[in-house]
Amino acid sequence: MQAALVIDALTLGEGQRDFTRDFIGAGPRMVAATLRACNLEARICRGEDFLRSSKGLAEKYDTCFVSGMTMDKPSVIAIARAWKRASPGKPVIVGGPVALEPGSLLRVAEIDAVVQGEAERILFDAFASRGIAASFPGNPVPAGFITRATMDRDSSGQQANRWPDLPWVEQHVDPSIDLLGPAYGNAWAARVYVELLRGCSNQRFARLGPKGDYTCKDCGYCDVSGDFQVDIPNPCVVGTRPGCGFCSTAAGSGPIRSFSIPYITRQVKTCIDIGCHRIVLGGSDVLEYQRERLFKPGRTRPVMPPPPNHDALNVLVNQLLEFEAIKRGDVHVFAENIKASLCDDESLSILARLPGISVSIGVETGSDEQLEHIGKSASVASIKHAVELLNKHGIRYHAYFIHSLPGQTPRTVEESVCLMKWLEAAKAEKITIYRFKPLPGTAFEGFRVTGAMLDDAEPMVAEAMRINGAGKERHVNTMVKVLIAERDFRDKEAAIAYMLQGGPKVKLRDCRHLVNDKKVHVARITGVISDKMTQGVLVE
Repeated sequence: MQAALVIDALTLGEGQRDFTRDFIGAGPRMVAATLRACNLEARICRGEDFLRSSKGLAEKYDTCFVSGMTMDKPSVIAIARAWKRASPGKPVIVGGPVALEPGSLLRVAEIDAVVQGEAERILFDAFASRGIAASFPGNPVPAGFITRATMDRDSSGQQANRWPDLPWVEQHVDPSIDLLGPAYGNAWAARVYVELLRGCSNQRFARLGPKGDYTCKDCGYCDVSGDFQVDIPNPCVVGTRPGCGFCSTAAGSGPIRSFSIPYITRQVKTCIDIGCHRIVLGGSDVLEYQRERLFKPGRTRPVMPPPPNHDALNVLVNQLLEFEAIKRGDVHVFAENIKASLCDDESLSILARLPGISVSIGVETGSDEQLEHIGKSASVASIKHAVELLNKHGIRYHAYFIHSLPGQTPRTVEESVCLMKWLEAAKAEKITIYRFKPLPGTAFEGFRVTGAMLDDAEPMVAEAMRINGAGKERHVNTMVKVLIAERDFRDKEAAIAYMLQGGPKVKLRDCRHLVNDKKVHVARITGVISDKMTQGVLVE
């Protein structure tokens, strides 16, 4: 039987995970699961683990698949080169968001092919009947793969988007949760992602172009009703890609498509069975779950109406609460994202039934004008209304901002700082602020962040740090459930624990012997070390 190694380089960056060691995405697992469906042996390996022992692994496996994000390109290239040094004749295939830049990847001699978008159907069609040819990619190149040869024929390197029908995925691909344990030593304590859905309902367009200038022709398409047609070629007269200008989800994964409840709950059950304690319901917005069933065929809309599919959400939550470990709080459920524009009283009352659930809400900026210009479906008023509903139902949340976005001015920075202060008063657990980095496949992919923009954004960065520092102080003298997952490499007597319900890491003195004991402990927080680390002592 042919054997494939799927290397998870997600969040590896330039070769080291500093703050994302507890992240386990679903993408590499679904690639490995698809290869299994093709009657291939498949194993997942973290990128840093492969780089430490590349020779032995490259000799043992026949083909290398690497999954990474745009930020992970240096590690993806390092992995490909390490593989080829050990096994020059064996192919390297790259996928994930990093694949939206096929030209730059294929300039690396050690990378043989790139797969853009969702890989299940592409891999299955290529390998299910024939396996992986020794001469891969060969001639003709299998459909859906981009190689140097096909780039020569198509200088754009863009393939038609292939969004596999999710019932097809469910029928052909077992999600293979059993692969987590051997691949990730910390799976029991990490945030394990289980996909609820793919795609995004926001198919409106950014008003700004790749240079940050106003390029919209004000044709009215995005304004009339917010109701967008997704079964026709790009309707934007300027040619802007759909979705928020900084995000590739809408353009790369298309409109919302939801997995079935049995497919999701089966994965959750297996996660619990193998000892996972933290499960993230992944997708662009948990409130989009099966909302596509409420649209007319070929349409999408990122604002209400229609509201979230309350019936589907209710059934999903009921099914999750059938698991005693979730009900009693030994397994914690997170919602990856929610849109402010889709928050309503009924949907949040349903989510609130999951014990201690926390959500992330994308704010980006406190300027209504900038929100419109970057293609967001929210307004400052809708963000505040969503937060008020979250607080009403006791749902913990943290908010994301992005500084140095196109359209940033001193005024938008001031408005963002004001909204941060409002969110602090409205019980935001954390303000996460990112520096804008242009992503391939987005409206802003060619934008260049200037030093002046970074200087102008400094008040946003400083305010987020102040709020987060004050937030950590609120943890002091509280009792929290923790998972003792790592050694502290700076203190040989200490261990690092993850808060079960999310939050800063906890340094525990004299607990090194408990690392990876796979138990839920209770700790009292005694102090704050940094914006990402607290100090604590075990209570039980």
